[in-house]
Amino acid sequence: MKKCFFLLGLLTCLISCEDRINLKNDNKNVRLAVYCFPTGEDSLDIGVSSAQGIAGQPKELKDVRVSCILNGKPFPAVFVKNMNEKSGIPMKLYRMRHAVRQGDVIGVRVETAGFLPVTSMTTVPVNPTISGISL
Repeated sequence: MKKCFFLLGLLTCLISCEDRINLKNDNKNVRLAVYCFPTGEDSLDIGVSSAQGIAGQPKELKDVRVSCILNGKPFPAVFVKNMNEKSGIPMKLYRMRHAVRQGDVIGVRVETAGFLPVTSMTTVPVNPTISGISL
């Protein structure tokens, strides 16, 4: 009898768990993906690609405009190269050729046709001071 109730309960749990996932993508919700990791004592590389759903095709990036602000002053970001990594997603690489130091405030804005603009701002972190280690 216990086995019967157990099987009935298990069957009820399995039947009641249902989720519908739509893998079709009509490219209406495609967004820009911007990768930028500022570190002290370095120039700033900015990768731009389009993000898409599982079944979607990457949307081509045309007329990409990347602008940077460093400590309140505008600096140009120049196109470096087109990248097509193993994923097959086209990516464009831009670079701000100005030294970035710890404590600098960096702003990045990326715009292109057919996408909403992406804006971000951050402060390059200062290296932490370690006064001692004990076990």
